[in-house]
Amino acid sequence: MPVFEFDEQDGFGDSHRAAWESDDELAEDALELGTHCDTCNKNGKKSEAEDVHDDSTDGETVEYKLAENGDIVLEEGEEDIRVPRRKMKPNDFQPITTLGRGSYGKVLLVKQKSSGKLFAQKQLKKASIFLRSKGIEQTRNERQILEEVKHPFICRLFYAFQDHDRLYLILQYAPGGELFSHLANERMLPENVVAFYSGELILALIHLHKLGIVYRDLKPENCLLDAEGHVLLTDFGLSKVAEPGADCRSFVGTKEYCAPEVLLEKPYDHAVDWWSMGILIYDLLVGSPPFVGNSYKRIVEKITRSRPNIPFYVSPDARDLITKLLKKNPKQRLGANGRYEAIFKHRMYRKIDWKKLERRELTPPIVPCITNLEAAENFSEEFTKMPVTATPIDHQTPFTRDGLTVTPNFKGFTYVASPTFLQSDIMSGSPLSRL
Repeated sequence: MPVFEFDEQDGFGDSHRAAWESDDELAEDALELGTHCDTCNKNGKKSEAEDVHDDSTDGETVEYKLAENGDIVLEEGEEDIRVPRRKMKPNDFQPITTLGRGSYGKVLLVKQKSSGKLFAQKQLKKASIFLRSKGIEQTRNERQILEEVKHPFICRLFYAFQDHDRLYLILQYAPGGELFSHLANERMLPENVVAFYSGELILALIHLHKLGIVYRDLKPENCLLDAEGHVLLTDFGLSKVAEPGADCRSFVGTKEYCAPEVLLEKPYDHAVDWWSMGILIYDLLVGSPPFVGNSYKRIVEKITRSRPNIPFYVSPDARDLITKLLKKNPKQRLGANGRYEAIFKHRMYRKIDWKKLERRELTPPIVPCITNLEAAENFSEEFTKMPVTATPIDHQTPFTRDGLTVTPNFKGFTYVASPTFLQSDIMSGSPLSRL
């Protein structure tokens, strides 16, 4: 059974707006500024305990009481963990440099002022989210998935909050940079390196699939390396939680990595991620995806009709794995329908001890060169050389779509990770959880 159940379609009716009522602080600010807000909470002040919660080991949600200053009030007998335990705000973090940028926002390296810890801060512009198709649904999915998923090879969420203009996700900082950057430097990677990193990603995908999550955007740019060199899967903006037996239909993803059924706009399921895994393995071994072209139409034609042209220097074992992952028929694809044992036993991974791999006991083949964590030296200078500006927004800007004027505030977006997890040394690269 999936952890989350969201409707695939965006809606802008009364029920949809009710699900996205504002946080208390924003609702109160809007009233003070005299700003009309169609999505403000009309039922009075709610308990702040709804927004700050912990994920206990048995899967239940534990709620914390908050004092007026936002700090968590510990019950008698609870340990006073000396880490920040209150709801965060933008000015609680000092921006250091830019790690990445997209059409809907950017990612900054930030330092938490109270603890000195480094995080990756993902900023999303509310205007862009609201105005693009499925933007609200995708943002909600990403926030919820990041909260619920706990795995050593998936980037962790520590805090989530918002101001009038933006949404903020405070994520685990991966100082090793993108796997894509290391691939670009080496042009292609040895088979043992590819086996190691694809193995860690396979464990991450299996974990997601068991929760009912289709990732839908596997590519080297979304695979980061931590300080030790272990992979961290990131960016869940296109992920979808599929109910048991239900198919996905949205046309999303990076075209060179999309499965045929996605490009042909047919119903699809978790098997699309195994196709993308086949493309990723080919890309890492060869230096480029197998299906490329000078136009979208040409790429689609190759993916849906052609077989991958695997170079002679690719070993028979790797060739066999790629071929089985890139089956046009998703039902025949390796890993489809939960057939994970066939992947574990494949000769490509004959030297991998899967139990040690999942416990992060194997030494990564790539050890990032890190002389200064704040320098972000493994990220592209295209971004790190950008000036870092933080312009606070002190007003709410209404947006118009389909004849509706709404100031988009998002109820339930605020999040604080459990005190025990906040206490952990996230920069050490040590295991964050055990499978």
